[in-house]
Amino acid sequence: MGVAAAGALLVSFDGYIRPSNTLAITSREVSQRQAGSNPNYPSLVVTIAPQADDHGQQPAPSTKSGDHDCTIVFGDQASLKANRGICRDALLWASKKARRGRPLFDISLAKYEQLFNQAVSDVKLRSLRVTPHCARHGGPSTDAALKLRLLEAIQKRGLWRSASSVRRYEKHGALMRQIAKMTSSQLRSVPAALRRLQNMFKI
Repeated sequence: MGVAAAGALLVSFDGYIRPSNTLAITSREVSQRQAGSNPNYPSLVVTIAPQADDHGQQPAPSTKSGDHDCTIVFGDQASLKANRGICRDALLWASKKARRGRPLFDISLAKYEQLFNQAVSDVKLRSLRVTPHCARHGGPSTDAALKLRLLEAIQKRGLWRSASSVRRYEKHGALMRQIAKMTSSQLRSVPAALRRLQNMFKI
């Protein structure tokens, strides 16, 4: 269950997705480019808040803005440039393990929050005052700071209707303050932690 929660957090971070929408993703909403198809098509796409389909499934909860059938590309150039191939791998790992029509990360929001809080405590990062929802903002903050995506692209990826909702990501002070709260030892431990995660999500 802890591995599933870690995978959900990675997907939420890279896709700028709210925790509730991340946990609602099922195997039906993950589309991978097939061998022999046009290589210019996206390699991996997730549909957020799908409408009912021909399988008779009920519509997923809409996004906060009331939308359905929103798509997010994983493993695109910007994410790979940020060394976030692990997020794509976590999505593929979960989609291959999930039963057809079942949530990829088959855990409740309450359990997800519990596991997240425990992990934050274990690595002594309570001073950051983070929650699972912070992943939705951490992804665009990082991409804006590293100039990996323009604000227009960030707005589209995060499904924000208004440009004013993403202007905060132009201001990098909040991100830098969070990083400044981490000790040198904690920062040095990040590469090893990422390697462990990569091993967890090998397919």
